[in-house]
Amino acid sequence: MEAKRHIANEIQEYALNEKGEPIHIKQIDKSHNGLACNCTCPICGESLIAKKGNGGKVPHFAHKQDSPCTHPEYIKQTNIHAMAEQIFLEEKEIELPSLSSQAGNYIAYFFRGGKWQIEEVELEKKISDFIPDIILKKGNATLLIEIYVTHAVDENKKNKIIEANLPVIEIDLSEFVHDDMTKEDLRLHLRETARMNWIHMPIAVIKEQNFNNTKKTIQSLSQIRK
Repeated sequence: MEAKRHIANEIQEYALNEKGEPIHIKQIDKSHNGLACNCTCPICGESLIAKKGNGGKVPHFAHKQDSPCTHPEYIKQTNIHAMAEQIFLEEKEIELPSLSSQAGNYIAYFFRGGKWQIEEVELEKKISDFIPDIILKKGNATLLIEIYVTHAVDENKKNKIIEANLPVIEIDLSEFVHDDMTKEDLRLHLRETARMNWIHMPIAVIKEQNFNNTKKTIQSLSQIRK
C-alpha cells in the first residue's frame, strides 16, 4: 500500500517528467538523481535537480541557486497544482456544478451539472492563446480546469478563455495554501462542486440541454422570516 503523501509547504515534492506528467520525488530512482531525472518545474519550466535525501535530508526537487521560483509561495503552489493534476490523471469522472443566475425572487438555470465521464487528460497544453492547467476530454467534447491556489484566473486570461469559447471551471483551493494535507484529502476537495466556479460556458452547450432561461421561483430571506 502506498504511504500517504502530504503536500509540503517548504520543499518541492513534485516536478514534470519528460512526458510533461507530474511526478513525485519518491518516484525518482536513485540512479536518476540530480539533473539525470530530466524533470522540469511546472511553474517556471526550469530544469530541476532531484535530491534523494543524501546525508539524511528530506528528498525533494531543487532549482538552481538564486532561482526566483524557490519562494515558499511558489513551492506550495507547485506542489498543490502538480498533485491535483496527478489526481485528474487517475480520475474517471468529474461532478460538474450547475450554472444559474439569481434575479430577485427567481433563479434561472442554464446548465444542469452532474457527472461527466473522463476519457482523456492533457496537462499544461496550449489552446488558442493560453495554457489551461488541465484539459479533460470525452469524445469530441473538451472541458478545461483551472486550479486556483494563490492566483485566480485574471481578466486577461478570462478574455482569452471567452475568445476560445470552451467550457472552463476554476476550482478554488486557496484556503489550503498553508495547510498540510494528503493526496486523498486533496482528491476529496477536488470533488466538491461548491469549490467550482464556471469561468465560461459556451451558449451551444446550454442550448444542447434545452435548459436555457428556465426559471424557478425561490423564497427570499424576507419571505422565509415571515
